[in-house]
Amino acid sequence: MRNRSEETSPLGARAKRTTDGTADWDPETLRAHWPFAFVVRSDGNRTDWVALHAPLVSESRREEFADYRRRGLRFVGMCSFAGFPSRDEPSELRGPDEVDYGSVCEAWCHCFREPEHALPRGAPRALLSLSDFIDPAVVRPSDARCSEQASRHDTPRQFVGGLGPSYDFVYLGATEPWKQRSKNWDLARRCIPRLCRELGLRGLALGVPRGSFPGVPGLTIGPWLPRESFFDLLAQCRFLFAPYAQDASPRVLAEALCLDVPILVHEGILGGWKYVTKETGVFFADEHDVVAAARACLEESFDPRSWFRAHHGSRRAGLELAALLARVDASIDPEEPLGFSESCALEAEPRY
Repeated sequence: MRNRSEETSPLGARAKRTTDGTADWDPETLRAHWPFAFVVRSDGNRTDWVALHAPLVSESRREEFADYRRRGLRFVGMCSFAGFPSRDEPSELRGPDEVDYGSVCEAWCHCFREPEHALPRGAPRALLSLSDFIDPAVVRPSDARCSEQASRHDTPRQFVGGLGPSYDFVYLGATEPWKQRSKNWDLARRCIPRLCRELGLRGLALGVPRGSFPGVPGLTIGPWLPRESFFDLLAQCRFLFAPYAQDASPRVLAEALCLDVPILVHEGILGGWKYVTKETGVFFADEHDVVAAARACLEESFDPRSWFRAHHGSRRAGLELAALLARVDASIDPEEPLGFSESCALEAEPRY
């Protein structure tokens, strides 16, 4: 029989009642699920904060949200999906959503050029994205260019750097309609043939619909790859082609910079625009200027990794998050960097 002093949450976490009657939840048994992530201290211990990265579109996530609120946990909004917290998410994902995110989230980490038009008024905010937490000590060119780990995966030889041809640029696509809009597929398929034909570049398009780009010289269509294999390829490219539009936290841009790879980025990208500087890459507008922009990306001198290390990374981003939350929570030390629980996992996709 279960001890009467213990109870179980809907998420399976065990807790013991304290002397004041509140529940002391065991962080070892409590797990968050996307779009939630626990905010943790540098020693891994949980704070009373939960990051909310995207709208709640399923009943299970609404139950999880209610469970956190019952326990008195506090929420920081993190704009990691489309225009969240605005309700312009893809219709394929939209469900009943009566959450007033502006009143629930006490502070906001955002990706917007004009946050005053995108965020609730009054709450503290910081220009801080999930992709800023990419650790350059973990994503390194020396590791990526070693194919031993990548070759352990079931990956076609022609798509593993060091075992086959290298490429001048790579584009990450998608097959689901709503993801294609985020990846700006319509613009990508107008630009990629020009890059190959007019500049003679060797391109690699991953995860795009079958039959795309028939007859384009120098272009290879590839499958989604394991993370290590993709990094191995990306580290050998001359630039990452990123025509993305509604991408709030484009992790691949940060990863390219950590791998010392310049980036060619659509000027209208929602998030990640701050990564494009004279040290890292070039903006372009559409298919009419993409060739000139790519030529500049190839000819100019960049130092992407050094720039990212100087401005972002897990420690710097963690201090920014701590400074933000310290404005509304006296228990947060602004000098101690914060991070996220593994349950967030940076939504680390195992394949690219």
